[in-house]
Amino acid sequence: MNIYFIRHGESQFNKEGKLQGQMDPPLSDKGEETASSLARDMKETFVSSGREINAIYSSPLKRAKETADAISGATGAPVRMAPNLQEIRLGDWEGRKISNIAKTPQFIQWRKNPQSITPPGGEEIKNFQDRAVTGIKKIIEDNSQNDNIIVVTHGGVIGALISYALKEDISNSMKRVPDNLSITSMEIDGAGEWKIASDLK
Repeated sequence: MNIYFIRHGESQFNKEGKLQGQMDPPLSDKGEETASSLARDMKETFVSSGREINAIYSSPLKRAKETADAISGATGAPVRMAPNLQEIRLGDWEGRKISNIAKTPQFIQWRKNPQSITPPGGEEIKNFQDRAVTGIKKIIEDNSQNDNIIVVTHGGVIGALISYALKEDISNSMKRVPDNLSITSMEIDGAGEWKIASDLK
């Protein structure tokens, strides 16, 4: 099985420099345009190689769902919701300008070692990773070994899943967060092992 993880397009909060977590801003105008462009490119890539996109899974948050809908519109593959693939909950930090909290001791510590501190009212990092892994395992169970699956989700989710696949410390996931609309591909072999095929920034 091949799973292609795509971080959603630029959201309104991305544009404004705000932390999102599980707040639900839509794509920005730029995000909509670039998501549509990516969708056309993916259709061309899969058609030219004779491959089929068997399903698209999406976080239910708007910025991911709108990106997934663009890919679905171009490729014809159905979109299914994957609630476990929502972004990490950042509690009191959600909706705040990153520039306003970037130098606070709590935020600096969380970025450096997220296992040592949890955002006020937020989600503990290991629980978040476990949730995301559970979501992907369900997708693997529900599909066939030879399928090509697209998963549209969030930077934190993808970073946590890459760290899990590489069997590295969860703290490294902060370094693994991809850019908007980056594609990270993962192969799932017959034994259920996860292998990162590419980590494209």
